[in-house]
Amino acid sequence: MIRKPDGSIRFCIDYRKLNDVTIKDRYPMPRVDDLLDVLGKSKYFSTMDVASGYWNVRMEEKSIEKTAFMCKFGLYEWLVMPFGLCNAVPQFERLMEDVLRDQLWKSCLVYLDDFIVFSQDFATHISRLREVLSCLQAAGFKLKMSKCKWGKTSVAFLGDIGNPAGILPNPEKVKSVLKIRPLRNVAEVRAFLGLVWG
Repeated sequence: MIRKPDGSIRFCIDYRKLNDVTIKDRYPMPRVDDLLDVLGKSKYFSTMDVASGYWNVRMEEKSIEKTAFMCKFGLYEWLVMPFGLCNAVPQFERLMEDVLRDQLWKSCLVYLDDFIVFSQDFATHISRLREVLSCLQAAGFKLKMSKCKWGKTSVAFLGDIGNPAGILPNPEKVKSVLKIRPLRNVAEVRAFLGLVWG
């Protein structure tokens, strides 16, 4: 069990040995720069987060036994996709892109369980929200309402801030960089560059 930033608990299992022998799914993740470029000229934004994202994906019957784990209460197998499998990320991204394929890159963007709907005017925004929410509902997904923001002119998405002026760095990230003491040697410069360009 690990504690998430919001204080809740994430149940996770060490699947390193299973991952070592698993054929890797090489489905590409969208590039964050490409996603942010699309948002550049928008005026309205809504961000959404799928509740318990991976747990919405049923395991294939033949793979269920591979997820088995033991605890003091007995032996269990996952019927839904657990956190920690090496192919969970690409499989989930593929599923989300498939669910929203008609809206993707035109009215919404998806990065795993984070979605953003964007538009130039509010009427179009409401229409696009209806389309995206209908697709998510038809696929059986529920949203984590505490993480959703609706019809905003400024929102955080993938670590940056989108607003009508464009994409800006998150002030919290900038604040932490400004607190770094002056660098004294090449090794510190390299470490700093690795941090900010990582």
